[in-house]
Amino acid sequence: MKPIPPEYDNDVHQLILKVRKLMLRSRLLRGLLIWLTVSLGLWLVLLTVDNLLHLPAGLRLAVSLGGLGLMGFEFWQLLLRPVIRSEKLESVTLFIEDRFSIPENMLINSLCFESAWLRPGEEPFARETIRTGSTMMSNANVNELWQHKKLARWATALLILIILWAFYGISRGHQVANALLRYAMPLGDVPPAGSVFLKVTPASDVFMAEGDDLDIVVEVKGLKDDDSLAQYPEIVWQRASDYVSDERGKNKTTTMQSSAEGRNLYHYTFKSVSDSFAFRVFAADTYTPSTKATVNRVPRITESEFHILAPSYTGTERISLLGPPEALTGPAGSDVTIDVKLNKSAEELWYKDSGDWIAFENNSGLWRAKTKLRQAESYRIEVKAKGFEKRIKIAEAPVLAQQDRRPEVEFVTSDLNRRVNLGERLRLDIQAYDDFGARRIYVIHKSARTDSSETTIESWDYQGPPGKTESRETLLLSIDASLFKPGGSYVLQAFCEDFSPAGNTGSSKPLMLQVKSLEEMTLSEDDPSGSAFAELDKAIKAQQTALGVTVNLTANLDDVVDANRTSQDNMSSLKSHLTQMEQKQGIVGSHMTKASEVSVEPKPEFVNRLL
Repeated sequence: MKPIPPEYDNDVHQLILKVRKLMLRSRLLRGLLIWLTVSLGLWLVLLTVDNLLHLPAGLRLAVSLGGLGLMGFEFWQLLLRPVIRSEKLESVTLFIEDRFSIPENMLINSLCFESAWLRPGEEPFARETIRTGSTMMSNANVNELWQHKKLARWATALLILIILWAFYGISRGHQVANALLRYAMPLGDVPPAGSVFLKVTPASDVFMAEGDDLDIVVEVKGLKDDDSLAQYPEIVWQRASDYVSDERGKNKTTTMQSSAEGRNLYHYTFKSVSDSFAFRVFAADTYTPSTKATVNRVPRITESEFHILAPSYTGTERISLLGPPEALTGPAGSDVTIDVKLNKSAEELWYKDSGDWIAFENNSGLWRAKTKLRQAESYRIEVKAKGFEKRIKIAEAPVLAQQDRRPEVEFVTSDLNRRVNLGERLRLDIQAYDDFGARRIYVIHKSARTDSSETTIESWDYQGPPGKTESRETLLLSIDASLFKPGGSYVLQAFCEDFSPAGNTGSSKPLMLQVKSLEEMTLSEDDPSGSAFAELDKAIKAQQTALGVTVNLTANLDDVVDANRTSQDNMSSLKSHLTQMEQKQGIVGSHMTKASEVSVEPKPEFVNRLL
């Protein structure tokens, strides 16, 4: 015996394998469509039912488990099982023979002949059978195995469900999310979605000190235009309980009052709470989750003081103020000592503002902490008492850190743009203020040109700290040639410094001085100073001529001193030019002297300097 030759081997076998893969893909695709359609349809119905009927927790649990079980079973039957338990080739072959009406078991015989060992006399029949089976298989329309009509029906059903889900989600998004959450947590405290939305404050469990009041505020949202509730919300509570039932009539009930702070706002206050309790609010066709209020019988502050020592530059003494829970007020950077006494023993006491937590030290019942007064919205004090896992807040109040303001300084004048003459004397009053006292006032002078250097022309220093909180000084300024040039523009500005370590410096508005040019400085014919100014004008012109001679000598120094001449000739030539320069400078001096002699007024400072 021998097997079938290679040219016939496995032809039918390969065809059957391809058909089996196609059948598996078709079955998985159809199974996926069926599973999605059933799942989406099931949950669409369940969510709608809960939105309409507000199913109780026990029924939601049963429905959730049943729905998930059905989805799991369908997933196994339609998607997992076909993959794990694949069809045998023989079964697929028989299905194809039946599906495509292949007679005389031609395919199954061909499949068997391909893998069988045959006698020589059986080979012709086997080859003919395999050839015929392959031909019939090739002529079969295997695309019919996709079952397109069934796929189209299930795809259409799935599309319709997707459209319904989209419409449901867009038009009733809140209800969809609420129902999903209620089924996901069937035993949880998830209120049903109603015709209104309730926003309650506090929205989570509350830890509160014994004897404190607890304000409950509920805001009703979702009402149209000017609509209001037909009946005010009701608050239901139960003492010594962690949870209050969502069934009305089983516990104490009180109608909440309308709040003046806004429309559709309602409030209720539990006064001087002494025991833990749970509460929830009912309004319209919904309610809020159960909220627990835990009363903490913690130590309380009976006596307290703030001892505040301001920074040394302020010059103020230590002061004592009412302590926690009062506001902490004082200059920023002050040393603060906090003294606290409690009504009962505590394990730890902590203070915090914008910095790190600071521990109090206990000295025979007096708790003391030291800190710096820094900028912060508020401070808080927490206590750790026996039997409590966490620290509890027992005091909180604002922190008002008074910042050292920048000094204020101004020229006491409304004329901040002036035209002046050389030799003129100005009286400028300067006023300065600082909250803790000024250390120094000074005035600078500079040209109005860009990048010009500054010169301090006057300065007043004060002893301290704390210095002077209000200062007034007078600057007598002479417009002389050492600081001002004719035709130039200059800026005067006053500054004030305080004793703060930050180096606060205030500045005044700039005072502009425009010095008249020589051409603008005219005198009347009968002015007694006319002769003096005429001589000064001659002196200036003579000085310009002398400077021209100097510039000419510098430019032509190579011609005056010639290397081809003797040293004596060069020295003689140089002395001749120097003599000419001295003569020109002498003319300047004579005009200056004469101007001094004919002046009827006290000699200006710049004239004395020139002389």
